Amino acid sequence: MGREYERQVAVISTENIPRRTILSEDFEGVFKWYSFGTGTPTVEKNTTKAYRGNASLHIKTRTSTPAADDYAYAEILLGSTPDPILNLNLMVYIPSSVIPKYTTIILKVYESGSTSDDTYGVRYDGVNHKFQIQTDATTWENLEVVPDTFLENDPWMKYELEVDRKNKKYKSLIISHKRYDLSNYSPYKNTPPSDMESIVLDIEVQTKDTTPVECWIDEISITGKSF
Repeated sequence: MGREYERQVAVISTENIPRRTILSEDFEGVFKWYSFGTGTPTVEKNTTKAYRGNASLHIKTRTSTPAADDYAYAEILLGSTPDPILNLNLMVYIPSSVIPKYTTIILKVYESGSTSDDTYGVRYDGVNHKFQIQTDATTWENLEVVPDTFLENDPWMKYELEVDRKNKKYKSLIISHKRYDLSNYSPYKNTPPSDMESIVLDIEVQTKDTTPVECWIDEISITGKSF
């Protein structure tokens, strides 16, 4: 009986690893995101769709004189953290009626005194129906090809990306309950704009022709942990 009790305590203490909250965003409060893109894109708090609650982040490419390869992205600049492990969670809604050429999530980690920042990128290639991760400026490694009807079953997808900033490595990615081991991949190393300590999150959609594209984002969290 005593041994069984000790075993249960050990399991509980393993699962409760302290985490530091860097971002918790449900879009119910003040809107804090910046808008970038071709022409005049839409980056707004939106109440027509939400995974939970009443609002989400809506990103849409320009509707005036649209063109192929138009893009729109939302960005938020966050403080830094000493934690070596970062975990990004978010829900992404991609409409199956008009799928973007790319739907991309970028997590940038700027380190003071470093010669480069680390860019961890995950995207859904809507033309070839592939999930990919970024390993260089123009290099995206394929993780899996999914059926072209993938988004018709459930347009809300859960993304959970974990990275090892100390060793400059990806760790893992979960998309809609499927886990990918990314421990053999390194992030894209980009030159930082200045000597700064920060974390930046970008979320982008891109068109494949002249039809505007969009996505909705909800329930974002970024946490740090010591191991």
